[in-house]
Amino acid sequence: DVVQLKGRLSLSLDELVEADATRSSTSLLACLADDLGVTAGQLSFLKPLPLHMQQSICEKFDASGTKDGNKLGRLEAYARSVSA
Repeated sequence: DVVQLKGRLSLSLDELVEADATRSSTSLLACLADDLGVTAGQLSFLKPLPLHMQQSICEKFDASGTKDGNKLGRLEAYARSVSA
């Protein structure tokens, strides 16, 4: 199926779903980056993960246990454990 938006753009349903997932992923990572005090670019290692995994990581990750302040390192370890 192809969706036409005001006659200017035609997207297949798969392309529309992919575009929405990309936008959702970007929003999730931007919010998480803001919470952690890092740039969204530093969270690029999360982008290849499926959206549901990204959502789970963003919702459940707790950086408060980081004793040395390395929230990014803790997040990387957490993401590896979730995706394994």
